[in-house]
Amino acid sequence: MTKEQIFAKEKLDEVRWNGKTGIDVDELCQKLTQKGYQINDLQKDFLAKYANLEFTFDNPKLRGARMNDLMAQLNPNHVFDSKHERKYKLSFDPIKAAELTDIEDIDEYENSIGKKLLIIGELGNEYTIILISDDGYFYGMVDEYIFQYGDSFEKTLYELMTVKE
Repeated sequence: MTKEQIFAKEKLDEVRWNGKTGIDVDELCQKLTQKGYQINDLQKDFLAKYANLEFTFDNPKLRGARMNDLMAQLNPNHVFDSKHERKYKLSFDPIKAAELTDIEDIDEYENSIGKKLLIIGELGNEYTIILISDDGYFYGMVDEYIFQYGDSFEKTLYELMTVKE
């Protein structure tokens, strides 16, 4: 197993994931289709496995630093908000994420990378929308930027939840 697979298995065990979310994926796909998304079998399989999973974890940018010291360095006038800045929430709720995003923005990203994208979740603290392409690559979208996390759910979790050395 790769380090990403081991990491993802640990995180999935923490949320007591059993291999399926138990949601009605056809109903979810219908709602996403009504919002303008096209969904292929690969994306539908992802939703069946992981839709509505939620992870809460320590902000990876703060490892090895005391929060108040770090914030004081960045901004001496900063008022510490421990709930928002210490804990991060990664949610694979595509309907909620779709409510935060205009389909026209997704269309622009599709045109720029030449792939069909499906919204699958969000990293709330970073205001990042998470997407999966029709060929199984995972992307993050913030404002006018799009970036690729990798070609697997495991790599994506690892990229989002750890500090890069």
